[in-house]
Amino acid sequence: MGSNSAVLPTTIPTVDISPFLDENASPEAKEQVVDAMRDACTTFGFFYLVGHGIPEEDRQAVLNCAKRYFYLPKEDKMETWIGKAMGRSFRGYEPPALQVHQEGLLPDTKEVSRHPRDILRVVLIVKGLHYRPRDTCRRPRSWYISHGS
Repeated sequence: MGSNSAVLPTTIPTVDISPFLDENASPEAKEQVVDAMRDACTTFGFFYLVGHGIPEEDRQAVLNCAKRYFYLPKEDKMETWIGKAMGRSFRGYEPPALQVHQEGLLPDTKEVSRHPRDILRVVLIVKGLHYRPRDTCRRPRSWYISHGS
């Protein structure tokens, strides 16, 4: 009899997008990037992206900004609720458990951090850095860098 066990991946795939930033890259090199992204998305559902040229400090600033937003109280985040979006942009806050992707499945709880360090940051942000969502990410980049983790 054959085995039904699948081999589980041990690493998250990494895709180098640099050919798309290189005006001299061949169409074949760009097609390899597309193939790698397609494979990563259809096989794993996500991937690491490298070769984009975005400095680490800028990536951390964006991540810190997102953390500040998601650590806000729910009522503040609901000011940017996706249901208030103009048109069909599908931009805005969507609370956990709002979506059920298929009948009979549990709702999507979204990604939630429960790491003690992150919980402590929630407390500190709410006590000392509590901003309304629309103001959260409209400060100079230097402010986010100096107030980051």
